[in-house]
Amino acid sequence: MAWTADGRLLFLGRDDEQIKLRGFRIEPGEVEAALLEHPAVAQAAVVARSAGGGSATVGHREPTQLVAFVVARGSDGVKGWREGLARRLPDHMVPSRLEQVPALPTLPNGKIDRRRLREQPLAVESRAVADKTVLSTREHALLSLWQGLLGRSGLAVSDNFFELGGHSLQVVQMVAAIEQDFEVTLSAADVYQHPTVRELARRIEQRGGAHAYDEYEHLFPIQPTGPKAPLLMAVPDLFAEALAARYRGERPVYGLRGVSRRTEGNRGRWPTMTDLAEEVVGEIQRRFPATPCVVAGYSFGAWLAIEAVRVMEERAIPVHRLYVIAPMPVDFYGVGPFRARIDGLHRPLAELSAGQILRLYLRGNHPLRREPYRRARQWLTERPWRRLLSLVGGMRRRAGLPLTPRIVEADVRVERFRLHAHHQPRPVHTPTVFFNPVGTASDAAATWRPYFLGPFTVYSTPDPHDEASLEAARAVVLQHLEHLED
Repeated sequence: MAWTADGRLLFLGRDDEQIKLRGFRIEPGEVEAALLEHPAVAQAAVVARSAGGGSATVGHREPTQLVAFVVARGSDGVKGWREGLARRLPDHMVPSRLEQVPALPTLPNGKIDRRRLREQPLAVESRAVADKTVLSTREHALLSLWQGLLGRSGLAVSDNFFELGGHSLQVVQMVAAIEQDFEVTLSAADVYQHPTVRELARRIEQRGGAHAYDEYEHLFPIQPTGPKAPLLMAVPDLFAEALAARYRGERPVYGLRGVSRRTEGNRGRWPTMTDLAEEVVGEIQRRFPATPCVVAGYSFGAWLAIEAVRVMEERAIPVHRLYVIAPMPVDFYGVGPFRARIDGLHRPLAELSAGQILRLYLRGNHPLRREPYRRARQWLTERPWRRLLSLVGGMRRRAGLPLTPRIVEADVRVERFRLHAHHQPRPVHTPTVFFNPVGTASDAAATWRPYFLGPFTVYSTPDPHDEASLEAARAVVLQHLEHLED
């Protein structure tokens, strides 16, 4: 037991309540006693949880973190709690985060129900929403690295790494990843002295990492550690957090940015999808010169991943497997300047006559359907507006002016559509797993099948483009992202 500063007696927990974290044994009661020293804390309980939320069970793939639950006195919150604990406790005993609750759950005998605290949902943080600035490529990469190390999303460039729960072991991992990916050497002191993404990005630039990283614009770390073959995913936005949690410490996971939100824009940078893929593959060769990889892609990123793997095959670069997630079907019919999408297509165009193609096109654009009106509205409003913003962005670049967030977003959409619409896929031989979205007008897997000459496995999945079915689609993809090197 221990006495608090105001004379309260605190009974420390039994040995079976001890927490083992990063090789240290932690007595929750000691941390709770230190928390109760804060004048704004009325009650406190500390539990171990997985970094992504939930109970920290034996054999769990995610590292555990300390989470403090407190009942506060008054409505001003518990300010300065981390600094106070840092003065009293060693680094490994300071909780990663503090959750304020109206009351601590109790068991029938009056003791704190720690099991409920381990399973209680944590407050969702959305700091990134308030950050309206356009991030540099370097800041994007660092933000992704932090989210992978900390097992948290919704971070902003102004967040403090240590206030988010970062600890000394993660600092070591971060410094190693920065040296590998930015080709610049930092010390742990640099991270402690520059604890936000924005400050650390500037420090990297000061240390000579600016030009080195300009050569590595596509690859960015989602989860940088692990002995197994790296997983490289084009456009990983919807899957990044889940992949980081799934493979943390097991295999490196890197994103392939491709056409993305760049402060300098993308307009006209790559004449064709093949040009983009060759640039991406060149970067993969520099970053992983002798390491066979697993390549994946989602939506537009699936087209990029397929073409990148084809280029890798051409250069005799080994690839364990290709994962293709919900790509747009190969259902475009082009004659000169005319280009039309044909809904409901279930066979490659090469197998159809011109008459069959015309009938499919007319069926897909029947006047009694709503689809023609939606598409007409898109062509008349959305796409011209994006193209106009993209052109404005080009003029601003030539004038040396920064791009606004709306221009950057329009630039991404216009460039992705241009590269996608003018690309004719070519066959690949790498074993491929294809996640086919169901409930859409076209059978994407059927239109793509002739282009995969190696082993080809298809799994049906809800459409991840639809927000209502995103979670279900993500679950199906993660379920089958096992044994990547088999």
